[in-house]
Amino acid sequence: MYNKIMVFTLASIFCYFQVFAFENPNGTVKVTPVGEAIAKKLIRDNAGNITLKGLKISDNIEPEQSFEIKIGPKIFYIISAHRATPSNADLFTCSVLLFDAYGVIRSAFDTMGNDNEKRPWYCDHVEAMSFNDYYPDGASKIIGLYRGTPPSSEHFVLPIIMKLDFNTPTLEIDEELTRKLEDVGADTIRGVRSYLKKQGQK
Repeated sequence: MYNKIMVFTLASIFCYFQVFAFENPNGTVKVTPVGEAIAKKLIRDNAGNITLKGLKISDNIEPEQSFEIKIGPKIFYIISAHRATPSNADLFTCSVLLFDAYGVIRSAFDTMGNDNEKRPWYCDHVEAMSFNDYYPDGASKIIGLYRGTPPSSEHFVLPIIMKLDFNTPTLEIDEELTRKLEDVGADTIRGVRSYLKKQGQK
């Protein structure tokens, strides 16, 4: 009987740690804002390697939505940029850039903008970003809320899900989840999480 109790207890402990590992497999993540000066320096130092057309240091960096991310000994920088759309200076595109601990560019892409085939709307700004969710493989599931304006001029908030792989490191849009959220009407981080939970996406 004692042996059975011990086996059950050990199994319960193992399951607990398995669940914990799923929730936060890499350990504690510390996220702090990055100032505009640091963000501009990262872009300036990588000017020859950034593929985003028309991104200039003088363009609007969004420091309130730019972050330093620490996970264990690893450090990354995620910078949000807001720049004139290459094909039309009167429209704006929102972009995200990932830099490693040495300040080297690792990923850069547009999230929403007039030249973006998947999300071709004027991008006003990034409203919020959350780093508290994870994929089963340990990558960070970043929830970004972007305020956009279609030709009809009715403002809306579009959730965009990004996957940050700490090991590669790379940052990319999770197009499958982002596409599912387009018609849901979730305009808060809580609303996005609620939808993902109902879909079985933790």
